Amino acid sequence: MVPGHQPQSLTSRAIAALEVAAVFAACQLFLWRYSQRYRRGWLLILVFILASMLIRGERVDKLGLSLRHTLGAARWTALGVLLAALPLVAYGALNRKLGLLLPDADALAQFTGYVGWCALQQFALQSYMHNRLRDALPRSRGVTVAVGVIFGSLHLPNPALTAATLVGGLAMAEIFARHRNIWMLALGQALVSTLILVSLP
Repeated sequence: MVPGHQPQSLTSRAIAALEVAAVFAACQLFLWRYSQRYRRGWLLILVFILASMLIRGERVDKLGLSLRHTLGAARWTALGVLLAALPLVAYGALNRKLGLLLPDADALAQFTGYVGWCALQQFALQSYMHNRLRDALPRSRGVTVAVGVIFGSLHLPNPALTAATLVGGLAMAEIFARHRNIWMLALGQALVSTLILVSLP
């Protein structure tokens, strides 16, 4: 059984589904209408997410914040990064967009900051959305698909990014379901995202 998950009543499932719908709608509304005018508006969404977790008394294991499942998550995340990196590196090399350079201090600082941003995304996507969907949906396979679709749709209208994040979202949701650790997922997301940035137009 997934840590912290107990059988849910119909009312509890409905509330969880409403939460997912509300947060997803708020994210889309922010991205499409208010992100330029209110750049820190996403903090309101984060406050709602944190309040929901506190009210439910969710523990760090359920949220994927502990280090207990690091090894398993690292193993599967590394495999996912490798599978994603091979075609990206090949494409980037063929189009002369990639080269071998030692990263300087600024590049390392920028990447470290990006890992933090990816951790925040995984916190919202896995620790919150994944858990609420698992509370709302009786079948775990539907949860994986739903998380992937949500992650992909948040990257519209860029077709390449939407397709990449749909596949990545499915993979990360499956890894989280088996090994609850958002830190390895955040690192993997940052690595693949950086490769996409430097390899593709």
